[in-house]
Amino acid sequence: MHKVYYPLVANRRMGWFDIFKKKEKEEKETIKFEQLKKKLEQEISKIEENKKEARKKIITEISDFNSQIEEKISNLEKININSRKEQEKIKLVVKENLVLYINYLKKLVSDLNSSENLENEEYIRRINQITYNFEKNSRNAFEKATILIGKELGEARYMTKNLFSEINDILKNNFSEKEKELRKIIGLFDKIDESERNLGEINMRFEHLEEKKEKISQEKIKKEKELGEFKNTEEYKKDAGEKEKKKQEQEKINKDIFELKQKIDLRKLGKLFHNDLKKSEIIKIYSENFKQALEKDEKLEILNIAQFDEAYIKSLKDRIQKILIIESEIDRKIGIIEEEIRKLASEFSGIQREIIDEENKKEKLGTKKKQINQEIIKNSEAVLDIIVD
Repeated sequence: MHKVYYPLVANRRMGWFDIFKKKEKEEKETIKFEQLKKKLEQEISKIEENKKEARKKIITEISDFNSQIEEKISNLEKININSRKEQEKIKLVVKENLVLYINYLKKLVSDLNSSENLENEEYIRRINQITYNFEKNSRNAFEKATILIGKELGEARYMTKNLFSEINDILKNNFSEKEKELRKIIGLFDKIDESERNLGEINMRFEHLEEKKEKISQEKIKKEKELGEFKNTEEYKKDAGEKEKKKQEQEKINKDIFELKQKIDLRKLGKLFHNDLKKSEIIKIYSENFKQALEKDEKLEILNIAQFDEAYIKSLKDRIQKILIIESEIDRKIGIIEEEIRKLASEFSGIQREIIDEENKKEKLGTKKKQINQEIIKNSEAVLDIIVD
């Protein structure tokens, strides 16, 4: 008895690992990791050749099927059950489903023939789908038509079952699932290549950052040396002496301003001239910061409000301005260098952070690459039944 065909290979829920379960005990092939990619590519090439061969065999089987099924279809179309002594309702159901089954057979032939020009992978996938669809869609029509028609339908069904069984035998050793897994592993090699490129880019950035850091470090050392040398110059020592004098003078000015403010009552003057907006504003400014107000009072308008010794006020104003000029010159010389040092230190810290970031990226990529290598080895050993050294 010819074996009965049910689902095609494409519909068997068999994982690729089931296909490659343990062989009989035998010594496994051992290959180096460096040779593994080539080995995988060779296996894929073999499968591609198998697919080509499978396609040729299937086309031959379909061709033989076509030459035989045409006669069976013709015989089915000639069947006349009108003369049979059956209920008209039953005969009507049989006729309708006979026509339907014949149409399914014709569609099967048409679909199989129209798929011949497809590429290997697509062709095999399409043949699987066509045969599956026929089995699923024609079953009901066949069963209802066989109520009154047995022999001719049985012969046609036997032929389709035989074709599908032959196709199934051809495809079951085609290892499409194996190829899928092999291509996944090849894809992992692409990820390794990508990791290598990323690591190369990180190393280049790392090298650039190290060079930049060294340059900034040298520049910072140079500026710190320049600052130290400046602080040993006669000019700086003179400035330091001037600063001390300025400090003493500043203390004296503050004392003189305090004593001056004690001699007048700005609050009283404010009330006295509250109707004079200009004088009120001047009094307010002096009340908030007497020293700063005197410094900025170019026309000494305060003399028009309070009874001060004009010569003393002018002298006090000159003393304040001289101290400010000396202070600005000293700070400018030191401040420029110190600001440059601060900027270099900030830039140095920024580069240090970038270097740490790149080191972290490098470490993560290294870990990822190691994991991919392990996955490649594990999957390759399972699919190819080998040992990777």
